[in-house]
Amino acid sequence: MPITHSISTPQSIIPPQNSASVTKVIAGGLLVLVLSIVLLIGFVSVASIGSRHVTMYALKLPKEFSTTHKYACIAFLAIFAVALKPLKHSDQDWRGAMAAVREITEKDPGMVVLTRSWFIESATPEIFADPSQAEILLAPQMAYPVPGILIPLPIYADPRAFDRLASIIESGVLGERFLLIGNRDDTNYLIWLRGRLGDSFSDTGIGRFGSVTISLFQHRK
Repeated sequence: MPITHSISTPQSIIPPQNSASVTKVIAGGLLVLVLSIVLLIGFVSVASIGSRHVTMYALKLPKEFSTTHKYACIAFLAIFAVALKPLKHSDQDWRGAMAAVREITEKDPGMVVLTRSWFIESATPEIFADPSQAEILLAPQMAYPVPGILIPLPIYADPRAFDRLASIIESGVLGERFLLIGNRDDTNYLIWLRGRLGDSFSDTGIGRFGSVTISLFQHRK
């Protein structure tokens, strides 16, 4: 799939910040600190049990262990199991998403596919505008090549990103039909396109693949 950067690129992409974001960061830091302390106590407790107390079916705690140590062991094992879950199961099903894109673009290889980058580096104008960085910024999408013309969008849908999108629309490159690969938790591009294109285009949700969403825009006859 060819990637185009021919559309004019905004000079800078600045992520929006607010007090709520700062509060979340502080709360997240405190949570990490508390969990780290619990994990440390649990790790020390589990390590001190010794291999003789471990069986194929259960973890036997020595009688001399205090109640605090026992609960620390249980908390440690529970948190450890939860922490491993995201390592095994990604929230982005790119294989399924790009397969859905292929079903549409293989019938129309010239179709444009607007796709939001998932990488923070795309917020840096110099990196985003560099064609040699395209395959890095769109690595998940490029891992499953499909027909069509891929046009990247910055990770942050702010006014400057919208200016870029407006220039794409004005260029006429989108044609009668195009796809938008977005983020389930950030629908700003989808909402902006609906408002800008108005009744001249309809959009249909092709599906959700974890946090990856696909929408098909078609010109109304």
